[in-house]
This record gives sequence, structure tokens and C-alpha cells, in this order.
Amino acid sequence: MMRAETLAPAPSRPRAAAARGPRPTGPSAVGRPGVAFHGLLGRTPAMRQLFATLERFAPHARTTLISGEIGTGKGAVARTLYRLGPRRGGPFVPVACADLADDTSSWTARLLPTADGEVTGYFADVADLPGAEQLRLARLLAAGDESGPARPDVHVIAATARDLGAAMAAGQFRADLYYRLGVFTLHVPPLRARLDDLPDLAAAFLREIAARLHLVGRGLTPGATRVLQAHDWPGNLRELRNVLERAAVLSDQDVVGESAVRAALAATAPPRPAAAAVAADDAAAGRLDAAQRAHVRAVLHGARGNKTAAAATLGISRRALYRLIDRLGA
Repeated sequence: MMRAETLAPAPSRPRAAAARGPRPTGPSAVGRPGVAFHGLLGRTPAMRQLFATLERFAPHARTTLISGEIGTGKGAVARTLYRLGPRRGGPFVPVACADLADDTSSWTARLLPTADGEVTGYFADVADLPGAEQLRLARLLAAGDESGPARPDVHVIAATARDLGAAMAAGQFRADLYYRLGVFTLHVPPLRARLDDLPDLAAAFLREIAARLHLVGRGLTPGATRVLQAHDWPGNLRELRNVLERAAVLSDQDVVGESAVRAALAATAPPRPAAAAVAADDAAAGRLDAAQRAHVRAVLHGARGNKTAAAATLGISRRALYRLIDRLGA
């Protein structure tokens, strides 16, 4: 199964704003149409370049590698590439590579041409493909380069959030498969690199959320939009959708305001990673040691270096003072 990974749908004509609450302004409020491209949405230079490259590659690409961080919409880009290509009448077959370690059923049979036409296989998280399956996919692509009636005509689209070049260098990904997949490459930019698209994306997501949850039309106040654009979005569009859905439910008005957005961001923030927590604790301990070191040195200076007098001032034994000096380097 393919993991849910979508770009915002193209915006439809918004309903009239409700009278209650502060009047929203700005692009997300008035429903300014974004640049819609076969189900994708964006007006920033990075997205316009992606749209142009998709249109250029689609008629010719037999293997395509899509890179991008988690939640950027690689699956939606893959479907757009499929819809623009010559195999759009045939099946689109998602393969979740991370699940193949536990599922030994053959995926190659699903990629054979059917009565409905030639197949497009979408390999999500291809970096997680087990070694044996990497070999099978490499052989399938190699057979596609041969001539003759037995030549498999399969369009393979692979997506990854990891650096496949680094995985190849570390011996975790086959070099032959890496180079066969990388004939045509696409990169989906992270949301923080296309923040000018955020108002249009938010408007489209909110319309979809309002329709699905049977909410009265939801817009964003200018303050809410500014809060969203100030966030760094490590989870990209997936995180944006989740935050907006929570904010829409939390809001007691037809317009989602700054407080609801802040509450949704706080509630959906991931817990602090253990490494970050350890680093913060180490930093705090370092500051405490520095303060203790300065205090011990001041006491020793006041006692003219007399350890017995300094220990008495500190209220500790002379032996404990020596241990403290050794630990702190005082």
C-alpha cells in the first residue's frame, strides 16, 4: 500500500465568507487561485520549475526518481507524472518498499501488462527496498533495456526521502539500480522553501477539511496566516494539513484565528528528540559547572590558597574539596 502523501488539491471557487468573527484578509481568505497543474498547486518559482519539468519528462520517462523530504507530496507528483504520460490508461500500482521485508509475495507479477494497458509501478520509499528486491527491480529494468517481444514495458517511478547516493556509498543500495532509476530525476521542494504558496495551500486544505468534517466554511485571519508562515514545517504538507484540521476543529468561529493555529501547532509538535534533550541537559550541566568553578576559585583566592580554610568556608571536608577541584578543574 502507498502511504498517504499528497499535495494540496487545486482550489475550487470558495463559498461566501460567514458574517461571524473577524473578517479574514489576504490570499487565503479571498480564495486567490493558485497555479493549478494536474492536481498539484503552487505559484513559487520552485513549483513552476517542477511543473515544467514534469511536462517535459512525462512523454519520455521510463524510469523516474523523485526525491524530497517526508510529507512534501512525492506520491502526488508521481501520480501527476503518470497522468501526463503515455501509460495513463493503464494501472497505477503502488509498492510500499518498507513493507516488502515482511511481505514476500511477488510484486513483479503486478507490474506485467494487463488488459487495461501497460503498468506504471510506484515504489514509495525505495531506499527501504530489501537487498533481494533491489536485485529483482534492477533485473526488471535491465530487461526493459533489451529488444524483442519479451521486453517488459513498465514505467517505474521511485520516490525517496533519503540520500540514495549516500546509501549506495555505504553499501545499502545497489549501484546498478541507483543509476537505472536516476535517468530522470525530480525534486519536490520542502514547504519552508515555498512559503509564498502556503496561503493557497491552506485555503485548499481548509475547503477540503470543512467539506469532509461538515464544518461551516473555514478561512484564515491574517494573523493566523503569519503564524503558519513563521513555522519551519519539518513535516511539510502532511504536517500543514494536520495542523489546519486541528485548528479548524478547535476554532469556535467560522474563521480560524491566530490562537487556534498556535494551539494546533503546540498540540501537534513532536516530542523533543532524546538527543536534543541530552544536549540541552549537557549544556545546563556545563553552565552549572562553570558557576561552581568560579565560586570555588573565588573562595580559594579569599583563603590565599589554604585548602583547609576554603573547605571550612564551603562547608565541606578537605578531601571533598580536593575531589571538587579535580572534577571542576578549579
